[in-house]
Amino acid sequence: MQWSGFGIGARQDALRHRFFWRDRSLNRHGAAPARGGEDAQCGGGTAAREPFTTELAEGWREVRRHRWYWTNLIGHALWNLGRCVFFTVGALVVVRSLGGECAWGMIAQAGAVGALTGALVALRIRTSRPLVVANMCMALGCLALALIALHAHPVVIAVATALMNSALGLSSTLWDVTVQRRIPPELISRVDSLGRLLSTAMNPAGMALAGAVAAAVGPGTTLGVAAFLVAGSSLGLLAVRSVRAPEPAAAPSGA
Repeated sequence: MQWSGFGIGARQDALRHRFFWRDRSLNRHGAAPARGGEDAQCGGGTAAREPFTTELAEGWREVRRHRWYWTNLIGHALWNLGRCVFFTVGALVVVRSLGGECAWGMIAQAGAVGALTGALVALRIRTSRPLVVANMCMALGCLALALIALHAHPVVIAVATALMNSALGLSSTLWDVTVQRRIPPELISRVDSLGRLLSTAMNPAGMALAGAVAAAVGPGTTLGVAAFLVAGSSLGLLAVRSVRAPEPAAAPSGA
């Protein structure tokens, strides 16, 4: 039901374009994926790989060392948990009460367009505080949830969904740029793999429990709590000093 009335092929095309433009944006920000230490270990057998447990421990130590990183992981996990409600309870409310499967298909298509738009916007944006901008954008995800709870018109919900996914595409690029600037190149893959695992760990539980919670307290209350969770998990991170810290100025190209 998550993609009811929505073309899977069109969604995959939108995602492919989103990742293409996000890679372009990383290059424009001077944060192309690092090559070196870890690739050398994998190529030609010139160096023995460390045991998996050793690599895992090194990545975990690096995650714990950066407060801005692990606090954002908690925020991302809570944000994703709230977004699970959008794809389950939100979809159910739209299909049953706000226009049926066609309305949900329009909303989902708007989200795909928004994701691509966010990646394109990331090509142009320049900011000295990328995590502040990223988390303020992520907070916009609460709008679609709140509008469904209020039974707004499907067109208004579609616009809010496009805004949510556009903010997500932009924020993902700013996050990736920040990680590649602040984490040592030889540890990026270990840290990033742990980050992606931890930030999405609650998604299956969120998908499974959303319906049960809605049945217990009502869809409107569930959507409202999810909207608060999305906004609070994003804006609350602005209280962390290392999240608000500006990026160091880049050295002149001729230096």
